[in-house]
Amino acid sequence: MAAAVYQYRPSAYAVVMNKQGQIAVARTPVACYLPGGGMERDETPEQTIVREGQEECGFVLTPTSMIGRAIEVCFSAEEQTYFEKDSFFLQADIAGSAEKTEADHELLWLSPLQAISVLTDGSHRWAVQKVSSLPMSHL
Repeated sequence: MAAAVYQYRPSAYAVVMNKQGQIAVARTPVACYLPGGGMERDETPEQTIVREGQEECGFVLTPTSMIGRAIEVCFSAEEQTYFEKDSFFLQADIAGSAEKTEADHELLWLSPLQAISVLTDGSHRWAVQKVSSLPMSHL
């Protein structure tokens, strides 16, 4: 059996909280993620979450603070590829709305505990836990 080769993928994701304390989650046909994704060439984490927030959720985001950075390895069934995801996590506020361009993404507003229960990637659950101050036992 051959060893897996991991493709490096820098990415950035936003933790967006509404006034009720709920977290924005983007649900696709295959998984649930925080708004965000792969960074394009020469793009900063802040630019990535602004672009991805608009594409996936119709948000105009204003990045406010860095939560942290996590490296996670995963397999994408859609792309049939193993990835080493080097992900930046930022808090962001909604400054307005724009036209959403990714029709297969559904916006969910969930409590931090609900978000942790549905988010696919462990690094996304970690970022929500950091922002909401839930105990690590909830991960």
